[in-house]
Amino acid sequence: MFFRKRSRCPDFEIGAQTAPDCGSAALAFEYVSGERVEGTHVSAVTGRLGTWEIIYTAGERGIAEGGSIAIARATWSGFRFDYRPQSRNPKGIAFMSIEADTEAELQLIPNTTNPSHRRPVALVLARMGAMKKGDTFVLRIGDRRSGGPGAVVPSTVWKEAKILIGVDPEGAGEYRQLPCSPLIVNTVPGDAPKRYHLFAPSIVRPDEPFHLHVLAIDENGNICTKCDHMLRVHGPPTLGHMPMTFGFAKQDAGCRRFSDAVIDAEGRVRIELEDAKLGITARSNPVLCTASPRKRIFWGDLHAHAYDAQEIRDLTPTTHPAESYRFARDVARLDFCAVASHIFEPELDAVWWPIAQKAAAAFHEPGRFITFLGCEWRGKRGEGGDRNVIFKDEHNPVVNSKAAVNDLYEIYRDTETLIIPHVGGAIADWDHHDPDLEVLAEVASGHGNFEWFAQEALSKGRRVGLIGSSDGHRGTPGLPRAITSGGGGRFAKYLNRRDSGYGGGPLAAVYAEELTRNAIWDAIRRREVYATTGARIFLNVKLNGFPMGSEMETKRPPQVLVDVEGAGDLLRVDLIRNQEVILSAPGNGPSKRLEHIDRWMPKGTSYYYVRVLQRNREVAWSSPIWVRNVMDAKKIPRKHYPSWNTNESVVLKAVPENDADAHLDALMDYLEREEKASRFRSVTPIEVVDSQMGKFALFYAYLLRRSMPISIKWFFEFECPRIRIEPGWLDFGPWRVT
Repeated sequence: MFFRKRSRCPDFEIGAQTAPDCGSAALAFEYVSGERVEGTHVSAVTGRLGTWEIIYTAGERGIAEGGSIAIARATWSGFRFDYRPQSRNPKGIAFMSIEADTEAELQLIPNTTNPSHRRPVALVLARMGAMKKGDTFVLRIGDRRSGGPGAVVPSTVWKEAKILIGVDPEGAGEYRQLPCSPLIVNTVPGDAPKRYHLFAPSIVRPDEPFHLHVLAIDENGNICTKCDHMLRVHGPPTLGHMPMTFGFAKQDAGCRRFSDAVIDAEGRVRIELEDAKLGITARSNPVLCTASPRKRIFWGDLHAHAYDAQEIRDLTPTTHPAESYRFARDVARLDFCAVASHIFEPELDAVWWPIAQKAAAAFHEPGRFITFLGCEWRGKRGEGGDRNVIFKDEHNPVVNSKAAVNDLYEIYRDTETLIIPHVGGAIADWDHHDPDLEVLAEVASGHGNFEWFAQEALSKGRRVGLIGSSDGHRGTPGLPRAITSGGGGRFAKYLNRRDSGYGGGPLAAVYAEELTRNAIWDAIRRREVYATTGARIFLNVKLNGFPMGSEMETKRPPQVLVDVEGAGDLLRVDLIRNQEVILSAPGNGPSKRLEHIDRWMPKGTSYYYVRVLQRNREVAWSSPIWVRNVMDAKKIPRKHYPSWNTNESVVLKAVPENDADAHLDALMDYLEREEKASRFRSVTPIEVVDSQMGKFALFYAYLLRRSMPISIKWFFEFECPRIRIEPGWLDFGPWRVT
């Protein structure tokens, strides 16, 4: 029989003790195709659509009236059956139901209120009558029998995710685990590559051997470990001893590394490869080959999560910080990385910290890979927001998770420590600031793009360099963004289901003399850094010869030089002074060089930075250069320019037909089924974009409650299309969304 009631699932704990006479459980996943896997230890392919089942059979003791069966994740940030299972919309995604073979009346109480930050999955209560030995029920997540699409397997590879099954046979309020608990889930990548990534250093000398990494990527952004395709390389006349045709061996696990690639002549190079079988081509990041590089560009991630302190209870090969460092070095070809997980509880932080310290020390290798150690600290509401604390030396003691932001400033002032404000679950408050510790701001992460956050800081006089970092929880620092099947967008309070998140991606680029901790640290301290959304764009900006991050004064109109080599074709390059765009140059191919003399510089101190937009929606931001004007202000008339966040001039009613029109009906069907379609006004197809995350149909619209212009990205290539909503009609983050 069926019984469903909309109710808040209570918090509960499932103890470590077992209840051997209270039954058994198994887990199954049935794909839309009809293929089915079942057992106490199952594997499912990431991103696929189907139905999860938890099958419970009562044991000798049975379940008395008032007793219950509890299903929970082992940790609150571990495996989820779907981002937001629900029991009120049979035609919606991840519809949850229960079917029982028992005389008892069962009540299903799902966790739908906050499934991402609470461990319970569901509670099944024997509301009237008792379950006897041999009675069964099937709990379905993604029940498709009433027309729903099913549930989506989490899009991230995960090993040994644990689902706890607990029983309270008499209703005493204490849950003991079944002997089969925990049930184990592995999510595995797809077999066929969807795209390839090529990572090379940004600056090399002629005939200098360098590492080139070739990655096979499935549609969800995971390494396609079973790829065995043959690839053909197209590049410079010579790449050293690197073969022009190669394949992936089993031990490569989807990542082929070449350590003897060589470019023999000066110039700007992009290495290309082709998978003729699938018709896929790929191109590396641009490589500048020059005989005498004074500095090099080093790529890194200063906000990579391996696991959070609470997950110490569920440490697995996926969540161990050593795995994050290994991935950054050996797979993503990063030059430096900081594993900086959350800290929540002092007693757990104290256990986690030595593990992270040991991993950082083990992987630190000057000249090859630089490690840093830190953590993500979150102040109470209104008391600092999200900030990362990064140490130059991994031997520092763990940060006090209960400290206030001003306490952090006091503790770490005059030490070799960085504090990096960012936009995460909470937004860092720029009213709190220490200029010696906070020399950086994170302008892009897996949460999105936040140029407004940088502008908040700069307009308050905060002199910070701009970086990107992943804020990734997949253990894959350095891997480009992927559109996830779970939540992560910033419109949660306006949506029933919540839009999809980005799986990491953004990076910090650092200009340094050599790959050592001291050199990287010094470059960060002088703010000679820039941010990207993940594409390894070559960007060099100078003002009167001064590099990014500099402070200077001038007695003449300043000259800005911009040199860009995109990782794809450029849409445009914007030069921003203070809060205005003083120059916007359209792109034509992947290269752009600009020279601009600002004859309209206002009186006082101004900051200049460059924003690069590619046609595939990847973005880069230079760090600002601060210039104090000591010219005669009487000779400088005021000239007004467009605001830094002015929307492109688009009249929605005048947009011509385009290739996104074909996806409008599917989008509106989704909004009608999963949301309240009337909240979205003037939904207008704009174009189809071929991004690094896959193709998406772009729509412009208004969010009715606030009449806010929004962009809707409809990723239509998946079995169950994914939706991402951004503020504004531009991709750089023009407005704050809490």
